[in-house]
Amino acid sequence: MRESQYYATLNKDQFLDLVDYSEVLVSEDKTQKVLLLMVAKGTADQESEDARRRKDAETAAKAAAKAQSEALSSAEREKARLAQEAADRAEAESDADAKRKALRERSRSIINGLYNR
Repeated sequence: MRESQYYATLNKDQFLDLVDYSEVLVSEDKTQKVLLLMVAKGTADQESEDARRRKDAETAAKAAAKAQSEALSSAEREKARLAQEAADRAEAESDADAKRKALRERSRSIINGLYNR
């Protein structure tokens, strides 16, 4: 509950004013609905258990974030490796194409020389 962005600790006066204000809103616009949730404070043991759970959840979240970061780093390395392989293939194809063109040009030159063209 406390992790909710809407969680608020209220004193008695604030709570009563909130109820009054809610009644005003609803009376001005019948489409409005206001629901208030009250949560009783737990015992000291319950509070410490909640604190432990929050700490455990935070530790687990940090571990998950670290694992995700490591996985992302691994994925980035793999992506870079694949990009390099693609670049190497493109360069090899370009070299092979240039070699084929040079061979073809030389072949034309030889044939043209034979026919005196």
